[in-house]
Amino acid sequence: MRAWFLSQDRADVRILLTGDLESAQQALARHAKGEEFSALARELSIDRSAEEGGRAPAVIRGETLLGTVAFEASLGEVAGPFEEQGRFLLVRVDARYEGAGGAWAKVREKVEASLEERGVEDAEFWQWKE
Repeated sequence: MRAWFLSQDRADVRILLTGDLESAQQALARHAKGEEFSALARELSIDRSAEEGGRAPAVIRGETLLGTVAFEASLGEVAGPFEEQGRFLLVRVDARYEGAGGAWAKVREKVEASLEERGVEDAEFWQWKE
């Protein structure tokens, strides 16, 4: 699964999820005044990623909202708010990576290093399964 994941175009993102548009707009305004996005995510986000400053598992390029925004938004900029299922999402793209596929001998070290750094996360499994 991790080898497949690393072979895909992917992006590191931070998210801030709110239950209403006003809260998302306030967070965006505070960020525009200089507050750090990760601090705002810790304080305001209702997503479980809040405790990690909004750090979400890497997102692969795809047709989902996050899979699209992660590759259309400018690096380092906050995009949104986007409405999804009655909640509002702000997204900051921290980095993008081109997929690095190939034979196991070529990707083994990358796979093992990434697994040592961070185990398989639920969102990674869901994207692989899809």
